[in-house]
Amino acid sequence: MKNTMKFFMFFETRSPRILNLILSLFFLIFWLMFVVPSVQSESKTIRVGLYENEPKIFLNKEGNPDGFFVDLLSEIAYKEKWSINYFPCEWDECLEALDNGSIDLMPDVAFSPQRDEIFDFNQIPVFKSWSRIYSNKDFPIEWINQLEGKKISILRDSIQLPLFQEMIAKDKLSVEIVLVNSQSEAFELASNGTVAAALTNQFFGDYHTQKYELKKTNILLFPSSLFFAVDNGKNHDLLDQIDIQLALWQNDTRSVYYKIADRWLNPSTTGKWPRIVLIFLFSAFLLLGVAMGWIALLRKEVNERTRHLMEANAKNLENEERYRSILGVTTDYIFSSVVDENGSVRTSWVGGAFEKITGYTFQEYLDHGGWRAHVYPEDLKIDDWDMEKLRRNESIISDIRTVTKDGRIVWVRSYSRPVWDAENHRLIGINGAVQDITEKKIIEENLIASEHRNKVIVDAIPDLLFRIRKDGTFLDYHSAGDFLFLDLPDQFIGKNIRDLISEEISSVCMGAVEKAFEEKRTQFFEYQLQREGQVFTYESRVVANSVAGEAVLIIRDVTDQRNNEKKLRESEEKYRNLSRELERRVDERTAEVQDLYDHAPIGYHSLDRNGVFQMINETELKWLGYSEKEIVGEKTELEIATPESQEKIKTTFSQFIENGSISNLELEYVRKDGSVFPVIISAVGIYDSDGNFIRSRTAVFDNSERKEIEEEIRRVNNFSDIAFELSKSGYWYIPLDNKGNFYASDRVVEICGEEVRNDHCYSLEKDCLINARLGDFDLATEAFRAIYDTISGKIDRFDVEFIYKRPIDGRNIWIHETGNVLRDKNGKRMLISGVLQDITSQKQMESELKAAKEAAEDANKAKSIFLANMSHEIRTPMNAILGFSQIIRKSNQLDEKNREFLDIINRSGEHLLTLINEILEMSKIEAGQSTYNPAEFSLPSLIKDIQNMFIPKIKGKDLILTVQLDSKLPQFIISDENKLKAILINLIGNAVKFTEEGEISIICHAEKNNSSSDPRSLNLFIDVKDTGIGIQADDIPKLFQKFEQTQRGSQVIGGTGLGLAISKGHAKLMGGDITVISTPGKGSCFHVVIEVQECEEISKPVDRIEKQVIGLKPGLNDIRILIVDDNEENRLVIKDLLDPIGFTTMVAEDGGKAIEAVQKVKPDLIFMDIRMPNIDGFEAARRILAMELTKSTPIIALTATVLNLDTQKIMDSGMRGYISKPFKDYELFSVIEEQLGKIFIYQEEQVETENQKNLKESLLTRSDMALIPATMLSQLKNVTLNAQFDKLMELIEEISNISPNLSYQLRKMADRYQYDDLLRLFENNGKK
Repeated sequence: MKNTMKFFMFFETRSPRILNLILSLFFLIFWLMFVVPSVQSESKTIRVGLYENEPKIFLNKEGNPDGFFVDLLSEIAYKEKWSINYFPCEWDECLEALDNGSIDLMPDVAFSPQRDEIFDFNQIPVFKSWSRIYSNKDFPIEWINQLEGKKISILRDSIQLPLFQEMIAKDKLSVEIVLVNSQSEAFELASNGTVAAALTNQFFGDYHTQKYELKKTNILLFPSSLFFAVDNGKNHDLLDQIDIQLALWQNDTRSVYYKIADRWLNPSTTGKWPRIVLIFLFSAFLLLGVAMGWIALLRKEVNERTRHLMEANAKNLENEERYRSILGVTTDYIFSSVVDENGSVRTSWVGGAFEKITGYTFQEYLDHGGWRAHVYPEDLKIDDWDMEKLRRNESIISDIRTVTKDGRIVWVRSYSRPVWDAENHRLIGINGAVQDITEKKIIEENLIASEHRNKVIVDAIPDLLFRIRKDGTFLDYHSAGDFLFLDLPDQFIGKNIRDLISEEISSVCMGAVEKAFEEKRTQFFEYQLQREGQVFTYESRVVANSVAGEAVLIIRDVTDQRNNEKKLRESEEKYRNLSRELERRVDERTAEVQDLYDHAPIGYHSLDRNGVFQMINETELKWLGYSEKEIVGEKTELEIATPESQEKIKTTFSQFIENGSISNLELEYVRKDGSVFPVIISAVGIYDSDGNFIRSRTAVFDNSERKEIEEEIRRVNNFSDIAFELSKSGYWYIPLDNKGNFYASDRVVEICGEEVRNDHCYSLEKDCLINARLGDFDLATEAFRAIYDTISGKIDRFDVEFIYKRPIDGRNIWIHETGNVLRDKNGKRMLISGVLQDITSQKQMESELKAAKEAAEDANKAKSIFLANMSHEIRTPMNAILGFSQIIRKSNQLDEKNREFLDIINRSGEHLLTLINEILEMSKIEAGQSTYNPAEFSLPSLIKDIQNMFIPKIKGKDLILTVQLDSKLPQFIISDENKLKAILINLIGNAVKFTEEGEISIICHAEKNNSSSDPRSLNLFIDVKDTGIGIQADDIPKLFQKFEQTQRGSQVIGGTGLGLAISKGHAKLMGGDITVISTPGKGSCFHVVIEVQECEEISKPVDRIEKQVIGLKPGLNDIRILIVDDNEENRLVIKDLLDPIGFTTMVAEDGGKAIEAVQKVKPDLIFMDIRMPNIDGFEAARRILAMELTKSTPIIALTATVLNLDTQKIMDSGMRGYISKPFKDYELFSVIEEQLGKIFIYQEEQVETENQKNLKESLLTRSDMALIPATMLSQLKNVTLNAQFDKLMELIEEISNISPNLSYQLRKMADRYQYDDLLRLFENNGKK
């Protein structure tokens, strides 16, 4: 090593040119060996953020990326063989996407210390950009002090924001800053007077000033250097390649860089502001004339005062002709400067490549301040030191940075020699030359960076590396780990491999070395060593470097890998045995499920689109009295219905096929014996991938008992009507001048069971009050108090009910009595008249109705309990079926036939689970259990997602879908996101259905809710406008009623008429409402208002893990998980999912055994079933968390209950969450990672890395898309066009069987809502 250092020191001190040559050759060889092959073998797809900042970067009128940075990146991509994908976003969204890895590269980013902590930048600035304030013409703003009290719009998270804040703070100005999401929004606010002015970069500002009718002010901010940025620590290779191209292009004024800059950034070429340019040129020439006159006067004075300088420079003048001949071919420039008596330096003459290096003509250079004004500010001290040396009559050679005319920073080497006045002992001039060394500096910096990266890469390799000669002599080594067979690798250096390692291994190794040189490719060999009673396996590779006559020997310990492969083979045999056992269990469980289906207490059947029975369970067959052969495929539903029900079926069945569901339809079936059987049916439709109806899935409930109750009630009501006709209500009156007595009709006397008197006069107290109190004392007291108050004049009328004991037969009856005061024409109270009615029958009917209602509620409760129990009992075995299917699916030993059988089992289980979920969801809807579930979410993101969802739906129509969001709209709110989403999807879906051309607009703004005490409360207003067919005025009241449709709507589309009613209910649940204004033939506007709360920025929700977990991260090999479940199969499913990953699992069959288990060994996580014998999951969790040892142990509930799941009870017991059975393996792993942190290694991360290395624009080539069958391409096109996104994801998943890489890319596009791109891809590749 010392000799090597002496070697380099020799060359550095004696021959720097030779040293530079050697380093350059080393860099070239390294680049050719490692960089070029990797570039040639790999074509990268680069994801680039794109925001609106015309002319630098923007989307043009055709919707394509355009601008300076787009053209520049296209040229670099062509050089580097990149594929560029642009992702449009707002400025702050772009920076966020770069930070979270959604994009790889962001152009047009100004450097700041804050951004440098988050992002990495390329080394060479693309160019510099000034910033300027542009004002509304109605606001007189020219200087900074005129900003006092004004509003200024500035782009959120821009570089201008901190600079402007610093500027106004320094000047102590009060300015209100309005943050916006785009430069266009900033200018729009300034144009309409919302703000006085906008601050933006000068390129955008000058480009758009005329469009927005703004004016430029004199307020400029110091220019910022613009770079490309990547996420911290990532994609440095992109920055390196960009810097290389920039370094080459910026040093050549004829390069593509200057052509692109001239096209986009030079106002003279854009055709904009010709008048301003002329004014500028006129002013410049005027100033130049004044300056030339002043210079002439100054030169005369200088010539008189420095006459002796001419004599000192006489010799230089003699050589001028010789210099001119040299300057014609040199790439440098020379100069001569004069220093006056005051020490001021003025360049008097330059020659050579001056204009090429500086970009200025000599006169322009002087006009802009000369040498000193163009020195990079950080290098001014170097220039000061150089001048001090020159003033001491010392020559200098100095490397320094200067700024060119176009704002580029270039490195130059200045050779300066003083012109000395020996008589006066002072500096009177400077002669010298300037050399452009920018490219050399860039190469040096890149070489240093490359060497650093290579060292980092080598240091990260976990293997043992030796550099050896062709004869086997060790030259150097690198080790990142411990290798048992090498105690002191340092002792190997300088020795031969044959002297250090056994003859057997050294012979194999040298054979590989010789073969590597002969065949010029990497050689592999493997061997084993035994040490301390343990056998270690090592894999070695030899890479030859024929030029240097050396080779690299790489040794890796693969002992664990080989042991794991052996364990994997043993595990696969275990899974084959498990597969056979699972098949047996699946057969048993399938038979159990079929038995449950056939003998359920409710009927099930399926009908095809013609109404013919396709399936029917045993329960319904017994109700109807038919056999399965007599029904299935033979009869229609119409054939077993009464005539009245046949009409209902004809009316509703076509609507059902269109809408896909129907609830609580009452029908009457005719049994085989001719008797009528009343039923209630609810059904959902099953459709194929093209949306064609396949069959119904119908639940049938026995309605006999309810009909009997209703018939009894009708019978009682009929009897009451007859009694009312036969026994009319009785009439009475009380004369107010004859208190205490009343006169009653015969009907009153008959009702009360009194003796009929000829004068019809009775005592109010003796004849009525006494008998009323005998019926019910309290009711009588209350009723007669009202009567007496009316008599006394306290009130003018009464309406009372009481029980009366009839004296004639002692029977109690209910009396309803009303009375009113009658007055004469002068208003004097004359008498009280009234009606008395026997309401005993009515009271009896009310009692019977109450009993019937209670019976119906009990029946509904029994149905809910049955459905809940059925769900639990089916989900428990289904968890085992689907769980073991997932486990076996991971085995690589399954042949195609068994894998097909396993897929059938899995699909059948998922199908049955879907059936159960649909029945439960139907029951939940019937029970009216809809609740308000507020949560934090991004409102603009929600609306953007919905807009993207409907873009494919308007394909084929002359329609545009626009979104207008108020600039003051909060980014994040608290509300029920799912219900708001459902409302908007329904309203926008209706607009798309009823609008063939024109525009659909979504307009959103928010206002402070003044009626609420919560300062965060807002009223959110959303209008959905369309230019469709409109709604007739008499149809509008029907819109929000259940099962109601407008006449025109039913003719055009059909449907059940539930959508708007549900949407209005959701809006009312969220404290708002939905109204509509419509004009037939012109369109409609649905106005939504709901109450929301504004909230601060929220973190993004953690995505569920859907990648394949293959193990635990290194060092995490002792994580213990306790599985508590009374079902052995469920315990086995979780255990077999966790054991291969590396967890230590324990099991317990009930809560008591779980408590005993945690007292022996503390688990890191517990999965706890809720329903267990003895001690259930709730009680077991409370006891375990009460123990000191396990008080912080996370417990996750396992449950097969979904209908009436009490999540609050789960949380109250101390458990941290729950998983519903059956579950996917990734759901289990997601819960574990939420509780224990990032502990997993994923297969998909490796696969994705390989995809990035091996795929080349897989989605953009016809050859890759040709792998998809034509029928599947047609299905993909149709489901995308009809916005059936769930079905789209299912089809993409099926493509993984054909091409995993193609399926992965399509899934990524769907996840990013690139439905337009997908549709274009399917259409183009579907053509032959």
